[in-house]
Amino acid sequence: MTVSQLVIAVLHRWRTLAAATLAVLLLALAAGLVLPKRYTAMASVLVDLKPVDPVNAGSMDRTQAVTQALMATQTDLIASGRVARRVVESLRLHEDAEWLQRWRDATGAEAGDGREAVPYIADQLLRKLQVKPNRDSNIIAIAYTGPDAAQAAAVANAFANAAIETNLDLKVDPARQFTGWFEQRTATLRRNLELAQERLARYQREHERLGVAGGQLDIESGKLTQLAAQLVQIQTQRVESASRQAQARSDPRNSPDVLSGGLTASLRGSIVTAEAELQNLQTQYGEQHPQVQRARSQLEQLQARLDREMETAVRLVGSSDAVNRQREAEVKAALEAQKAKVLAMTSGNNEMAVLQRDVDSAQRALDAATTRQSQAALESQLQQTNVYLLTPATRPYLPSSPKLLLLAACAAVLGSLLGLGLALWRELRAPRIRSVEELISAVELPLLATLPRAAPGLASRGHRLRLPLRAQRS
Repeated sequence: MTVSQLVIAVLHRWRTLAAATLAVLLLALAAGLVLPKRYTAMASVLVDLKPVDPVNAGSMDRTQAVTQALMATQTDLIASGRVARRVVESLRLHEDAEWLQRWRDATGAEAGDGREAVPYIADQLLRKLQVKPNRDSNIIAIAYTGPDAAQAAAVANAFANAAIETNLDLKVDPARQFTGWFEQRTATLRRNLELAQERLARYQREHERLGVAGGQLDIESGKLTQLAAQLVQIQTQRVESASRQAQARSDPRNSPDVLSGGLTASLRGSIVTAEAELQNLQTQYGEQHPQVQRARSQLEQLQARLDREMETAVRLVGSSDAVNRQREAEVKAALEAQKAKVLAMTSGNNEMAVLQRDVDSAQRALDAATTRQSQAALESQLQQTNVYLLTPATRPYLPSSPKLLLLAACAAVLGSLLGLGLALWRELRAPRIRSVEELISAVELPLLATLPRAAPGLASRGHRLRLPLRAQRS
């Protein structure tokens, strides 16, 4: 059957098509009037997304991906069982007799606390809930469909408020847990600080120190340097005095220290004068003359006196060397004592510095923990979140289902298809020839002539018409 034949057959059986369409339409309208009405209430919330730092942010694609992830997280959170259970408890649906009866019928429970029905009621609410984020915005639409308009609006608003409260709990609960943990940690750090301070105070009492004396150590180090320089100077003087003493003892008459004395020089001059006078007297009077004897005796006295003076000068040089040796020993002892003092002070300062660093480290740890505890305590008292109720749901006055216009349109389409199917079925069961083409294809013989269609009035009155005959030769 060609398309034209199909169209002709459907047109000739239009009554079947119209009857089927009308029947389905009437059934759909009757069902729309009989079915219970459903009302959809819609609330919307705004998710305040923090702006990404343009300095530390990545590409725009990454920013959009983060935003989409946050919106998807909020959408899943609103449609979660935790939010639904909070809605049931806030609306006290677990105390409603109708909901309890539904729960008993579904689970077979004969009796029980209404708290046991909360998961079942929450699951039933989620089945009728639609959460959809708006495209290219931070707004999420929350729609709930129910048989009662007021209840639908109440449930939609309850879901929005429960989502806001759940977001707040997700921020506050960890902060509260951190607050308790930081309180324990702060107590431990405070005990560590007290122990470190006690060790430092005990060391200060034992060593009679008030603190790390950096300036005093510099002073003592300066004294040590001065003593070392003084020792070097005294050692130089001691070497020089030892050399002068050795020369004075070995050759006192040529020793500068011995000859430098005024009395020694005077005696040497007197001896020279006495020797000259003795030689003159010997030349004049001979060896046995009393004046010669007296002059020789004076010369000997002068020589003996000079020897005594030289011995005294040698002893003086020796005493100077002894003094230098004693001073060297004293400076050495003072230097060693100063070294020990500086080393002890350095060691004490190091130990005290270690103890002081322990105290400072414990103090810093306690300060950091105290600061974080205060921050966590403030976060645990937050009353705001980044999700806000934008538009509360209002009571819908028109039902969302059944929609009569949509139902009628669908029924008209379905009835037309059904009528078309019935018309084709009847045509296939009782086919008719309605055109020349169908006749030729049916008998497979050549066409000899065609008769024009008679007028409707003439055919009804029984008139016989003489119609022209057109003969065709095959």
